[in-house]
Amino acid sequence: MSEHPTTPNTAVSGPQLTVQGIRFPLPTQPRYAEGHVLTSVEASVLNQTFAENLRNNWANSISSPRTYPSRTWTRASSTRSSPSS
Repeated sequence: MSEHPTTPNTAVSGPQLTVQGIRFPLPTQPRYAEGHVLTSVEASVLNQTFAENLRNNWANSISSPRTYPSRTWTRASSTRSSPSS
């Protein structure tokens, strides 16, 4: 069996996720639904994933440090500082 199939897997039925042309099955029941109460661990994981997605989606569009009137961001640090008055 090949580790990297050259043709998409057409045998998968139900919800799926395609990554680089390879289909992976997803659970038929969604993990979260309206009204689901998160545990502290679930909330932490979702918040971390949200932050990572923002960083990954913005990484290519930010090419140099940006300065804004009320604060300055630097590439090496996630802290921001207010300019002295």
